Amino acid sequence: MKNLFIISMFLLGLLSACKKEDDLNKPILGLEGDSWEKGPLDNWIYENFTKPYNISVSYRWDGSEVGMSYTLVPTREDKVIPIMEVVKDAWINVYIEEVGAEFIKKLAPRQYMLVGSPQYNSSGTITVGQAEAGSKIVLFRSNWFEKEDRAIVKRVLKTIHHEFGHILHQNVMFPAEYELITPGDYTSSWNNISNTDANNAGFITPYAMSNVNDDFVELLAVMLTEGEAGYEAILNSITDPNGVELLKQKESILATYMKQVWDVDIYSLQKRTEDAINVISPLPVPPALHTLIGPGGEFSSLLMNIDELSNLSPNFLTAYNSAVANMNAYGGRYIEYSTFRFVSPTLTELTVRYKNPANPSSYYNAIYNFETSMNEAGDVSFSNWTAENGNGTTVATRLTPLFEYLTSNNFNFSWLGGERAPAGNQYGAFYELSHPDLYFYGLLQ
Repeated sequence: MKNLFIISMFLLGLLSACKKEDDLNKPILGLEGDSWEKGPLDNWIYENFTKPYNISVSYRWDGSEVGMSYTLVPTREDKVIPIMEVVKDAWINVYIEEVGAEFIKKLAPRQYMLVGSPQYNSSGTITVGQAEAGSKIVLFRSNWFEKEDRAIVKRVLKTIHHEFGHILHQNVMFPAEYELITPGDYTSSWNNISNTDANNAGFITPYAMSNVNDDFVELLAVMLTEGEAGYEAILNSITDPNGVELLKQKESILATYMKQVWDVDIYSLQKRTEDAINVISPLPVPPALHTLIGPGGEFSSLLMNIDELSNLSPNFLTAYNSAVANMNAYGGRYIEYSTFRFVSPTLTELTVRYKNPANPSSYYNAIYNFETSMNEAGDVSFSNWTAENGNGTTVATRLTPLFEYLTSNNFNFSWLGGERAPAGNQYGAFYELSHPDLYFYGLLQ
């Protein structure tokens, strides 16, 4: 009993000592708001966002702002300025250049919040951005950001343009006709659908299939961040013509809505955004395409399926359609596709694959050789064509308008759009030297 009494008195003494030395009434940091002294980063945010546009940027951890249901990581301070410079240069400034500063001042969300990690959801998906009632945009994955990584820059911008698209339609809704284009294909299981299947169904991404609002803003975001060439490459890669047509219908409604409601030319804004991305994260200059073709080169041929291509030169189309009409007049024969094969620096082989309705299970190749001249700049000319097989001889007169177009023009052979298309969709183009904005092109193989 004596020992127990001594131990009890010792513990009581310890508790008393703690009570005397510790102020238990002092608030726990974070429960009643943290107190921070502003530094250079806060001053930069104020001068670049808060002062001119009344936009705050939250980067310090605040669990009440992001919810307590997820395991999230705070953003690193060294990532804040690089990310927000992208927000300013490729979102704020491009809209200001297009429609003026008042547009941003009126419609911009009042708060940006940066979170270092993605938000992992129980469905197996991740959230990379959120827009809350038009007042706050949350950008996740900020700790992954690198300006030099063009893919990451485009992902961040896609999130921003996506979420701002929500703000736009929350202010003025887009036409109800948009939902009627693919009304039965929206699904909560969008994350189980491949990009190819989504495109063929008339959606720009699988996530666009989640609901009509996200369908609309995904199309807006992809058009802006991929640029004209990248967006066209996506359309050209779609194997179902109906999918392309559905996306074109949606694009038309989107463009009309942006112009009529917000006075924004979506195609001009697309070009401004692409230019801004190129400044932020320049594309590596690819090797000249003409140095990569032919025996031993990266590419040996260029495949043209005209039904899957767009924006072709009117001069080329006139000649090509005349050849198509001539073939059709010859017992209904029709061209499936054409292939240019770069045999040598002085010889190009053109194969026109066609079918005869009288024998629908078979196809025929008409093969022609063109003498070719190409200089160090990639300028190329074709001349003195000859038929190289019996089918070529048989239908040569039908294809003469196409041959005359090729031999009467000089071209520059280079990347479509002047740069590599997205991986897996690399296109080369023959630009008419007399009209550099006119071209025909195909998939490099």
